[in-house]
Amino acid sequence: MKIKKLSIITVLIMAVLSVSMLAGCEKENSKSKFPENKSTVISAKNSSQRSYDMDIEKFTEKFNEMYEDKTEKGGVALDSKDKPTGLTEENFTQIGEKNVKNGETTCNTYHHPTAKCEIILTVDNNTEKIISFAVATTGEVWEKSAKDVETVAVIGSIVCGGYEVEDFDFFKKLYESAISGNCFYDNILYKTSGTEKDNNSVIKLMSLPCSKESINKTSYTDYKKYLNKKCKFGEH
Repeated sequence: MKIKKLSIITVLIMAVLSVSMLAGCEKENSKSKFPENKSTVISAKNSSQRSYDMDIEKFTEKFNEMYEDKTEKGGVALDSKDKPTGLTEENFTQIGEKNVKNGETTCNTYHHPTAKCEIILTVDNNTEKIISFAVATTGEVWEKSAKDVETVAVIGSIVCGGYEVEDFDFFKKLYESAISGNCFYDNILYKTSGTEKDNNSVIKLMSLPCSKESINKTSYTDYKKYLNKKCKFGEH
C-alpha cells in the first residue's frame, strides 16, 4: 500500500515538473530566445534579394546611441590614442572597386576605422540602403581584443536588424554558434571566418539580410529551429 502511495506521489511530482519545464521553455522562447524584429529587412534587387531599411547616416546615429548605452564608454574609440568619440558619417570612405554589379543593381563598399577593427558596409547605389554589415580585424588584434571586436559586431548587427540593446546577449550567443558554421535567423544570415592567427585584416563577423531562396546552396543552421530543439530536450 505504501509503495502504491509513493508511486502516485512520484507520478504527480513528475507531472508538475514536466509542466514547469514546458512553461519555462515557452517563456524562454517568447521572451529571451526570440527577439522581435522591427521589420528593417526589406526586399531588394541585389543577389541576396534583401537589404536593411537603413542608410549610413541612420546606421551611424543608431550605432552610437546603442554602443554608449551598452558600454557606457561614450562611444567607440577611433584609434588607440583617441577618446571614445563614436562613429561619424564622414569617416565612412569608399574602398575597392566602384559600382560593383550585384544582382539587378550595383553597390559600393565603405569602411570606418576604429581602434580595434574596421566596420564595413556594402550599400546599394540606387536605394542607398545597406546590403551587408561586417567587422574586419587582424588575427593579432582578435587574439588580444576579441571581446571588444565582438561587441562592435553584435551592436552593429542589432542596429541593422532593428533590435534593442536588451537583445545583446542573444546575438552574442548567435555569433558564437556561427563560429562553427553560418546561422540564419529572421531573414538574416550571420557568418564568421573563424579565428585565424594571421596579421592580414580579414572579415571576422558579418550579417547579411537575404531570402532563403538566395542561399539555398549555402550550408547554414536555422537558429530558431536549433534553439527550439535545445529547449525541447532540456538543454537550455
